[in-house]
Amino acid sequence: MSNDPKSPFTGGGFAPKAVPNPSPAAGGPAGGQQQMPNMAILVLLKSLATPIVLYADVPTQLYEELKGIISSAKPGAPRLIEKPGVGPLKKVAFLDTDILGVAMQAEQPLR
Repeated sequence: MSNDPKSPFTGGGFAPKAVPNPSPAAGGPAGGQQQMPNMAILVLLKSLATPIVLYADVPTQLYEELKGIISSAKPGAPRLIEKPGVGPLKKVAFLDTDILGVAMQAEQPLR
């Protein structure tokens, strides 16, 4: 275990925070609006060390759908799940019995 307070193994330092955009004078959006962070869906598979990162138009809907797939998976009868993506991955397929978990992660927009 690390003693570094920003280490992911100590639970510190990596919580996403809403950051307001700079004012229009500083090159930000008009009216000092806050930009919403992009939401990524992380699919953790038994056969991969790193998660698959999916972006969707409605990320909460995809998250709930994947949770339902996990709970209805039957080890004796695996099903092929194919999902379209928005972003770098245009289409991904995996077995429902290979999913360990799913997570939703907020990603701050680049400034």
